[in-house]
Amino acid sequence: MSRSPMFVAFLGTATLAGLLAWGVLWQIDDIELPPPPQEAPPDVVNRSVDLVGRQGGIQRWRLLAEEASMEGQQQRFDQGANGWFYGNTTADNSDALFFAEQDEIRWFADQAVFNSQQNRLSLRQNVAVSSTDGSELLTNALEITPEEHIDIPERFTLRGSDVTLVGNSGIFDFAFSALTAYEGQLIASALEPSQASTNEEVTIVADRLDYDRSTEIARGEGDLVIEQGDTVITSPRGTFKRRESQSLLIDGVILEEPSRRLQSERMNGNHRDKISYLRGCRVSSERG
Repeated sequence: MSRSPMFVAFLGTATLAGLLAWGVLWQIDDIELPPPPQEAPPDVVNRSVDLVGRQGGIQRWRLLAEEASMEGQQQRFDQGANGWFYGNTTADNSDALFFAEQDEIRWFADQAVFNSQQNRLSLRQNVAVSSTDGSELLTNALEITPEEHIDIPERFTLRGSDVTLVGNSGIFDFAFSALTAYEGQLIASALEPSQASTNEEVTIVADRLDYDRSTEIARGEGDLVIEQGDTVITSPRGTFKRRESQSLLIDGVILEEPSRRLQSERMNGNHRDKISYLRGCRVSSERG
């Protein structure tokens, strides 16, 4: 029996409607999809770690830690780390203002990262470097670089027996002898009363301060300011010799005290007795 095309279309439509109704009435269970893959955590090595770093064939640092995690070329120490820096073992530093025992300088940090490919050790959070003579360096970031120096990218404070050096960043050598502080401040305590007629400490501030521990000479460049008591001296650049308690400032000097303001191209200062020698001096103001 032949069926008309209209009947066939009607039959197909009815069949499709029936299937849709069946799908509505039939309850489909929820399908649980597997969770997306997660990055695997770094491998944790639960063992004591003892690393030795060398720069130019010389042992420069040592790191001790109880736990390490591997991340590519990096070893992370998040449970605290400690160790030593090794400086110049042949120099005589018995009279040094800080870090006299520079052959072994102790350090601690909350976190450490060692990149074996770059040969770089990074210390983070509560970094403390100390010596048996009472010297200490405090900061939150310290980098041991392949360029044979210690880089401090954050604010730091270095305290010695008679000198305090502060900076927003700095660069030190491994012996903590040649020091550079950017936006730095050097505070030198007064000499013994038998050596000077004043007990006022000297504070030096500059955009860049270089301090040589062996000679106890500070060099400042950029907005150099020397303060001693009520005396304030400003200059673009100059030097301060702590042993002699003398300063030399050049390229324009202004000396201000409560009673006067002096200007000169050059000044030699004796900070033991607070006597200044100004070349080409002119008095810009007298204050009553």
